[in-house]
Amino acid sequence: MERKIMCPKCSKLNEANRFCIFCGEKLPLVDIQISLMKENPQSTCLNCGRPVEKGQLECECGYVFSEIPCPE
Repeated sequence: MERKIMCPKCSKLNEANRFCIFCGEKLPLVDIQISLMKENPQSTCLNCGRPVEKGQLECECGYVFSEIPCPE
C-alpha cells in the first residue's frame, strides 16, 4: 500500500520522499516511517532495502533513520 504525505509548505500530496516534488520543501518522514514500521515491521532501510542492524542510525546509502529504533 503506497503511502502519501502532505507537504507542509504547498499542501500537495507526495509519495514517501525526502523532499516535495512540487516545491522542494523537506517532508516530515518520521510519521510515515512509524506508520510503515507498525504495518510491516522489518529490519531494512526504507530508502534502499539494505539490511539494518539494531541501533544503526544511518544506512550505507546515506539515509538517516531519525530516532526510530530498528524493530527487534
